[in-house]
Amino acid sequence: MSTVSAPPRRAAKSGLPTEAALLAVVARSSKVMWRGCRVGREVKSHGRARTDLMVLWEGELIAIEGKVRHWQRALGQALLNRYCADRSYVALWGRYAHDEVLREAAAWGVGVIRVEGKEALIALAAPLGVPEGHLRKRMVAAVAGVKGKR
Repeated sequence: MSTVSAPPRRAAKSGLPTEAALLAVVARSSKVMWRGCRVGREVKSHGRARTDLMVLWEGELIAIEGKVRHWQRALGQALLNRYCADRSYVALWGRYAHDEVLREAAAWGVGVIRVEGKEALIALAAPLGVPEGHLRKRMVAAVAGVKGKR
């Protein structure tokens, strides 16, 4: 008996795959971009907020916020993540990672990850920041404690 896999779920208005599908691509690609990293999902960051993906690589903590198409909201969340992570990124489907997004992200000190199909690439590298020590330490512990996510 053969199995048929269901097509990826699509976000209602954009016709693009869901945020969960976007983040799955970014999580898989993170292991290529940052070899040997640990990836945590929905990591409690500041207040009641959670960061979509946190990557711990060679002692550096990288925050990633993904959105299907609302790049302004992703950028706002990524700005907050600068308080607890060494680098902060927004991850967007390729057609939404356009020049305006790159300019705004650069102005605010946030990087951009462009997702095309099943591949994610850094379109704009995030600068190294100076996060608040207590928040960063707590988040590093949370990501380092992730089991089976290596």
